[in-house]
Amino acid sequence: MPNFEGAVAALPREPKIVNTKYGPKPTFSAKMDDGQWYKFGFKDPKLTVGDVVSFTYNDSTYGPQVESTTISITPSAGSTPPPPATSGSSAPSSSFKRKEFPMDLKDPEISQVRRSAAHLAGNVYKPIIERFAESLKLTEVSDASLPLSFVKDIITLSKAFEGYMTGHESLVSTDMDFSVFDEEVKVLDENE
Repeated sequence: MPNFEGAVAALPREPKIVNTKYGPKPTFSAKMDDGQWYKFGFKDPKLTVGDVVSFTYNDSTYGPQVESTTISITPSAGSTPPPPATSGSSAPSSSFKRKEFPMDLKDPEISQVRRSAAHLAGNVYKPIIERFAESLKLTEVSDASLPLSFVKDIITLSKAFEGYMTGHESLVSTDMDFSVFDEEVKVLDENE
C-alpha cells in the first residue's frame, strides 16, 4: 500500500452524498498538493486547507481510498486543531435518536411498547397457564378456556409493564390485586 505525505490543497464545499442500503450517507474527500483527490469514505477526517497529512491508501476504481486508521494530521498555522478525544467523558456517536422520557402518550411508537408489554405479561403467565391446562387435562388452551381472572391479571400486568416502559408510572396501579392469582396457584399446586 502506498503512503502519502503532503498538504491539503482543496476540500469540497459539501461532502458527496451516496445512497446506501442504510439510506443516504455523506462521503469525504480532499485534494492534496500532488493534485490528486483522495477518498476518506464515510468518516470525516476533519481536515482544513493547509493541514499537513500522512496516510496509507489503496488504489481503487474510484481513485485512491485512504485507510482511515493510518491518518496523521498536523494542523496548519492558521487552522484550529480538532479537540482532543477524551476517553469516557463523551457519549459515543450513534445514529440512534434519543427519545423523550417519559414517552409522549401520542407517540406512534406507544403501540409497539404496548405489544411488547402484552408479550412480556403473557410470558410471565405462560407457565402458570400451562400448569392450569395440565391440571384440567386440557389438550389445548384458548382464550375461551382461561378463567376470567387470568385474563384480567395478564391485562393488569401488561398495563403495569407499559407504564414502566414508557416512564408513566402514574399509569401503574399501585393497588394491583393479585390475591385471586395466588389462590389459583395454590389450587394448581394442590392438584399436582
